[in-house]
Amino acid sequence: MTASVSEAEQTVLDTDDSVVIDVINGILDRIEADLLVEGTSRESGTDTDYIRSASKDSVPQSSTHNHEAYKGTEEYAASDSKLEDDDRDIFKLKTIQFDSLRFSIVTQNLNGPCPLIALVNVLVLKGKARLPSSGHVTRDALTHLVADTLLQMRPENMNTFVESNYNRNLDDVINLLPDLGSGLDV
Repeated sequence: MTASVSEAEQTVLDTDDSVVIDVINGILDRIEADLLVEGTSRESGTDTDYIRSASKDSVPQSSTHNHEAYKGTEEYAASDSKLEDDDRDIFKLKTIQFDSLRFSIVTQNLNGPCPLIALVNVLVLKGKARLPSSGHVTRDALTHLVADTLLQMRPENMNTFVESNYNRNLDDVINLLPDLGSGLDV
């Protein structure tokens, strides 16, 4: 009786895992399609219109005109905090020479912990990922880059138990990625 219960549980887990994998693959396909439409190419490592539009569009129109009229009001404070939040989401890229090769790496825009930057820079220096040549990159683009790289590094020919465990761990990591931009909760 115990064996049939564990087999039933394994079947449910396999079904749940395949649903999660399908959802993740669908999301990543949509992200990749959006990035390709906006001028980003994972293969070429170029990002043209996406970062430029992100940096231009991140400033609300109301906060770029007539700051004096809003000073001392709640709207002005809200627009200033919106600008600060948007600035935190755009990172500058710096070209360095490492191992006689040139790489673009991500630099911090504010002091403080940012494991996402460290993770992206390690992936870049190991040759597992490429950053755009535009000079800037958004936090969302970095998150998508890490998720895409993790999915590309997926081992093949795993047995069912290992694959199920791997899928759960991968799901946990991908769900954690958005929080890596501000630090880790320990």
